[in-house]
Amino acid sequence: MEVIDSRFLLEYFLSDNQETKSKVSKRLRSLVEKKTSILPTIVATEIVRYVSDKRGREEATLRYLSLKGSRSTIADLTAEIAR
Repeated sequence: MEVIDSRFLLEYFLSDNQETKSKVSKRLRSLVEKKTSILPTIVATEIVRYVSDKRGREEATLRYLSLKGSRSTIADLTAEIAR
């Protein structure tokens, strides 16, 4: 399993660099399709708050629903996951 971090999701959701966005999108799609990703709840919280501050609550809600609906395993961040 691979832990998805905030920086990765910020690149996915907000990057202006098309090459970077393409690479991140491809990697995320692969992880989600294989069901091999863990999304810590703290990361989801950070992303929603950051997007809300930068782009508004409506977009933050859409990002939250996108994360919630993904096939990533959503879990509390534990020492085992962080390792």
